Amino acid sequence: MDRCVSTSYLDKMADRGNLWAITELAMLHLKGKGVPEDQHKGRYFLITAGLGYDRLAACRIALYFHYGRYGFQQEPGTAIVWRDKATRWLESDAALIYDDPEMARRAQRRYQKWRAVYARVWGESVQESVRNMDCRI
Repeated sequence: MDRCVSTSYLDKMADRGNLWAITELAMLHLKGKGVPEDQHKGRYFLITAGLGYDRLAACRIALYFHYGRYGFQQEPGTAIVWRDKATRWLESDAALIYDDPEMARRAQRRYQKWRAVYARVWGESVQESVRNMDCRI
């Protein structure tokens, strides 16, 4: 996070439903940076952002459930649910036709980064997982 952004600004933006601000506040609370560490509040903010379709929040939730970090219980099944949500959302973003080539490049880059993390953590390619995906979500 940009150190110039104050937590009061993030609070105001989060109150307005800004998912970026909600995710940033979540990470500050989870790590205790700039605010007292409060894992319950951090998890609440992160899941709120994830349920609002924030791709970064969904990726983090998947990883935290996978590894059991920041007060998230290690739950492989829940990690896979969030992993698959993040993958579908990022895949969809990368497939969009953008008027702005820079936006298209960023969407492709986010998806490529997630694919690399995905392969490192779960040991299979996104394509293999999508072929084997059930319809539980």
